Amino acid sequence: MNTTLDLTYIPDLLSYSSGFLLEVFFFISCLIIPFYFYVHNLNWHKEKDFPIVQFFYKMVLFSYFLFSTFILYFIVLYLIVRDSQAYKTSVIISFSLIFVESYIFHVIQQIIHILLFLLAIANSIKYLLTLKFSNSQIFLLNLVKKLNVVLISKDFLLLFLCYLNSIQYFSENNLQSLLSYYMILLLFLNIVLPLLTPLIYIPVMIVTRKNSHQHSQQHIYLHEYVFFQSCLVMFFKLVTLPYFLSNLEYNCASTSMLSMSLADVVTTPLIIQLSYLKCNIHDSRFW
Repeated sequence: MNTTLDLTYIPDLLSYSSGFLLEVFFFISCLIIPFYFYVHNLNWHKEKDFPIVQFFYKMVLFSYFLFSTFILYFIVLYLIVRDSQAYKTSVIISFSLIFVESYIFHVIQQIIHILLFLLAIANSIKYLLTLKFSNSQIFLLNLVKKLNVVLISKDFLLLFLCYLNSIQYFSENNLQSLLSYYMILLLFLNIVLPLLTPLIYIPVMIVTRKNSHQHSQQHIYLHEYVFFQSCLVMFFKLVTLPYFLSNLEYNCASTSMLSMSLADVVTTPLIIQLSYLKCNIHDSRFW
């Protein structure tokens, strides 16, 4: 009897497993948030001058603010009678606000990926090439506003060109070419950069630990915090990749980007919390 092993179910299994893990990650993130706030409050007096740590703390606060507003929107929709005009209006307003907040978080995700990548590059130049320059953290954080403008501008430019295409002022071929470049840029910012960052940072960590006697504990702590966070970003990107690829099969850029953004929204607070708690796990005050 001739039998063949059917493996066609594996892609679907990986996709469903990846989606299920996103739910687990969200639950774990909510579970450890009290510990994260507790440890951060204990360390606030000595970390208030660490701009990168404070930046990521604000990102966690903003993430949970978004989650709270999402829940509030759906509660409001549930309480309003479905047949009423108020319900239809509430649906439009709620989903408009959800879209705006999701887009804001999507931009923030790209900022975080770029920021971690640039920190890895800056520290590699500083420690491997022994070049001296001013505080890279402060310099890079000052670029955040400019990066926000650039990232938002590229999206609005695309929307404007899509509008011109709808009124036949911009050709379909040019729009499709532009969409291809846009997808490549998004994949680079959201997948390639997160995968490259920890690889670039590995030599920096080797040099730092080898010469640990030449650096303060705070200095080593900051490097470990950024490095471990970049490793977690790479790990969660790989774990959620099947979920993204399953949506990519539909050849719909908006669906693919939405799935990528959803995975980032769920995993980013957990990544920041785990990296922070890991770097403080040896502090005896917490136990």
